[in-house]
Amino acid sequence: MSYFDVPLDWTRPELPELRDLFVMAYEGKAEARTLAREAGIVPGTFPDQDNMRTTWWYLIDTMARQGKLVRMLEVAVADPVASSYQPRFKEFLAGSPSLSARPPSTDDTWYKGADRDPGAAKQIHLQRLIRSRTRLMDIRLATQVAEIARSVAYLELIFQDGERAYGTGFLIGPDEAGSDLILTNHHNVTHETHGDVKTVTADFDYVEGQEQHPLPVKSAPVAKDAGHDWAVLRLESAVDRKPLALGSPFTVARDDTVVIVQHPLGAY
Repeated sequence: MSYFDVPLDWTRPELPELRDLFVMAYEGKAEARTLAREAGIVPGTFPDQDNMRTTWWYLIDTMARQGKLVRMLEVAVADPVASSYQPRFKEFLAGSPSLSARPPSTDDTWYKGADRDPGAAKQIHLQRLIRSRTRLMDIRLATQVAEIARSVAYLELIFQDGERAYGTGFLIGPDEAGSDLILTNHHNVTHETHGDVKTVTADFDYVEGQEQHPLPVKSAPVAKDAGHDWAVLRLESAVDRKPLALGSPFTVARDDTVVIVQHPLGAY
């Protein structure tokens, strides 16, 4: 049974992840309308909702019922506008995407699954997508982000049952010249369904259009804490990159700019 089957089963992890992928690749309604039009949506059936998360929830469902969800994925794969996300779209098109190693769903908090419901999504979209702010970045901040990004790694994860996933980690350590320690999430190394992680690789230069150089990681964590969802992994050999300091000298207040350097949905 495929996650393409109608009616869509939104309890399957592929569908919320596909929705989030579309939200990130096509943030505006104009882009979403163009994609749907090129995929052959029936005129007059575009679901015009008040935020993009809900819009994409309904649009995926609409295209599936019209038998055009696969076609929409094919258009996205060939669309240069979504070039950073094309490898992920290809995985979904093939029907076997690697999924983010999210914490298992145990309650109704939004990040564990309640946002699959459009009603819940309407209540949280302001925390997830803030369209009113400028996306331009001060050149000094951009320089700092580029430097920090060198120590942030894309993690490829394979669990005991063979399930593939991905995550993000970054170098930490006492030495400023280099390190072999990576801080990541506990749910990236242990999962209640898939077991403990068996194989991990870390790529510090996961950049579109460039040859990748994944480094082997010792799968057994050096330390971990399930309650606070963190774990420390050790590379098989140290890398010559500056570890990132934990904590911050700044007091972060509401409406301050916060930069998160990661691989969202496994993208570059």
